[in-house]
Amino acid sequence: LLLLLGDLGVGKTTLCRTFVQLLERKTRAALVGNSMLSPEDLLRLLLQDLGAIGREDAHSGSLVGASRADLLQMLDQFLVRLRATKDGAVLIIDEAHSLPAATVDQIVALAVRDSNREKVLQIVLAGQPSVVGGPALPRALDERLATRARLLPLERDECERYVHHRLTIAGGMSVTFSTRALDVIYGLSGGVAR
Repeated sequence: LLLLLGDLGVGKTTLCRTFVQLLERKTRAALVGNSMLSPEDLLRLLLQDLGAIGREDAHSGSLVGASRADLLQMLDQFLVRLRATKDGAVLIIDEAHSLPAATVDQIVALAVRDSNREKVLQIVLAGQPSVVGGPALPRALDERLATRARLLPLERDECERYVHHRLTIAGGMSVTFSTRALDVIYGLSGGVAR
């Protein structure tokens, strides 16, 4: 488990999406943007996004009515196939600070389930530091965190490069800002990209 913390607007969602795009070239990745999912919906989404089941199957009556035990069994079978081919998978949950307690418990169960074997499923939780898990992370989750990272606001030079990058993407390569204007942008934004 990896925990990525960052205040509102520093770029957690952008980082998660970029990470998924990079990973999909090498490994299977699932990005959960709606953290208000039930444990069963999380498992369905995970199975679908990792390619264990097709989109049609995910919305068919048989899978919609599948129990948590059935979904876990399908996930276990899929992870065994990945392990046999030496592949891996990553589950990234954005807005993790909004996860319902039952879904947090399911994530802990997934981490425990895969820790008894060679690691196939990596889990990344991204959320706001002031509210992730309330005042403190649930102990079972906290104990399983392998890495904690903090995404900070941009520094002044990073802010300038970001402005130039966004202008280039928008096709405004001929637009320039004075050093003073960039200082004002940085001062007003506090280095927060949003």
